[in-house]
Amino acid sequence: MKNGIYHANFTSSLGITGYGLVVVKDGAINGGDPAYLYTGKIDSNNNLISGQININKWNQAGNDSIFGAANNFDLALQGNSTDKNFNMAGHVVGQPALKITIQGTFLSEAS
Repeated sequence: MKNGIYHANFTSSLGITGYGLVVVKDGAINGGDPAYLYTGKIDSNNNLISGQININKWNQAGNDSIFGAANNFDLALQGNSTDKNFNMAGHVVGQPALKITIQGTFLSEAS
């Protein structure tokens, strides 16, 4: 997966949507939105990507997650990427019925 800053759109199996910014740098992924921080690792093999990302609520006054009132959870994800975008799907670890899709659009190089 190309290092850089991405705009990410999320949709959960509950029909709730959200968005945030993520920075991918040398296999690490970090980012956030007005209520949650994202930290984790992404493995890349050609255009195939997979990883696990921790989602942690930092702003208790902020909105709920796309899975409701969860404060801290991990996502198991897999998908594909190009130089301009990525698409991933997965679920909350330990709760496979709570599914997520993520579409990311490359915005800029990361320094």
